[in-house]
Amino acid sequence: MTTNAFGPNNSVAPYLPNAIDFQNEIQRLSDQLNYVYSLISTAVNVRDIAFYQNRELLSGGQLFTPGNPQKNRYIYRQCYNFGALPAKNASKTIPHGIDFTNNNLVFVAIYGASIHPNTEAIPLPYVIQNKEIELKLTATDIYVYCHENYTAFTETIITLEYVKG
Repeated sequence: MTTNAFGPNNSVAPYLPNAIDFQNEIQRLSDQLNYVYSLISTAVNVRDIAFYQNRELLSGGQLFTPGNPQKNRYIYRQCYNFGALPAKNASKTIPHGIDFTNNNLVFVAIYGASIHPNTEAIPLPYVIQNKEIELKLTATDIYVYCHENYTAFTETIITLEYVKG
């Protein structure tokens, strides 16, 4: 994104001015209103929409397009209730429903968190020597493999962020 004429010198995110002096002439007023609407819609549309739902939603984020830095692609977010983590040296999968045959599919983030009620919470993937929790995607499933028994971690949320085109 380019810098905004109304923003601070180092501003690369959309920045809205606190006030604008509108013109009295109808044509100039119309041009100014169109410009201000463009500023507002750009600022609103590129913020992070903090909805973490179990269905695909636009995140508000955008990812650059290699070879064309002026074109950004919209990032989608979807969360999955994974339930309890598996036992030692065991794996668990759930379907993700994302079309891996889409040649434009790019994952931006694959992450999660799990809680052992009233005790602790851990991020996914989890990296501690000999106690790792692997997190990956196959063409059809979210795959978790535990090198230690984590069945006491009974609630796990996995979040995928990706672009489709």
